[in-house]
Amino acid sequence: MIGKRFGRLTVISFAYSRDAYYWNCRCDCGGTNIVRTALLNNGSVGSCGCGSLEAARNNSRTASIKKRSKYWPHTKTFKTLHRNMVRRCSNPCDSHYYTYGGRGISVCAEWLNRKTFCDWLLQNNWRPGLSVERINVNGNYEPSNCCLIPVSEQQSNTTRSHFLEWDGKRMTISQWARFIGVRQMALQHRIDRGWTVERALTQPFRRPIRSR
Repeated sequence: MIGKRFGRLTVISFAYSRDAYYWNCRCDCGGTNIVRTALLNNGSVGSCGCGSLEAARNNSRTASIKKRSKYWPHTKTFKTLHRNMVRRCSNPCDSHYYTYGGRGISVCAEWLNRKTFCDWLLQNNWRPGLSVERINVNGNYEPSNCCLIPVSEQQSNTTRSHFLEWDGKRMTISQWARFIGVRQMALQHRIDRGWTVERALTQPFRRPIRSR
């Protein structure tokens, strides 16, 4: 028996004999256990106890995911995430529509169902502080084109981070907006509509320019 493996246990020495033979066993986790021969041979005992604890944790984790999958789609956070995504792609009255739906970006049919969208978030380990990001900023909201990234990093992958060059200067749209004293969204709207950089930056805006 010495040297044989039974699950996570390796027999290291004989322990004692009473009604049967008992063996000192070392577990892969470093723990030890004294086990009767029959229990080793029939597979009843295969660890020092850590296997049962791990199975219990896994079962608890699975149950927790199932519970969240059932209830989370109906929580305020997930409702808001889903509603905002759909609105900016389909509602012309939404303040962000022109940079999403106005550019032809849409939400795939699968994700129009909030439950399916929330299942994807959970499967990808969503947590507060993460945001749904499109890999291709000109692509649609769909599983193959989306991932989860920290909100703090999201701005680096948006159309607002594109650089514009004019009059010997090269800056992002947000930097140009601050430089000429206008709202960033207003300048972005012009660029999305296909205006030349010179026209977008020099043609007077309808709203008064803020003082810098």
